[in-house]
Amino acid sequence: MSDYLFATTFGPEGVAGHLKEGGVARREYIDKVLHSLGGRLTGFYYAYGDVDLYVLAELPGNTAATAFSMHVAESGIVRPHTVVLLTAEEFDEAREVKVDFRPPGD
Repeated sequence: MSDYLFATTFGPEGVAGHLKEGGVARREYIDKVLHSLGGRLTGFYYAYGDVDLYVLAELPGNTAATAFSMHVAESGIVRPHTVVLLTAEEFDEAREVKVDFRPPGD
């Protein structure tokens, strides 16, 4: 399982829909959708500012995360931005990988 952060911005219809449906009902629905993709909801937070809603989820991989994000975006009501999250252990594993890289111009 991999961890993902979906930072979502609402359009006017998205705001109206959330006001009509309510936060708890929306959280329960999103959890159900994530379960249908083999994952689970691990966090759900409304916010002020450039991002209106943060959804934290565990999903089986990038395919499931992409499917979720594409179907959310397809509605046109909200715009998701997907971030793949790494654990500290995954970060340490990645830093041990040897990469033959040189900066441009060197």
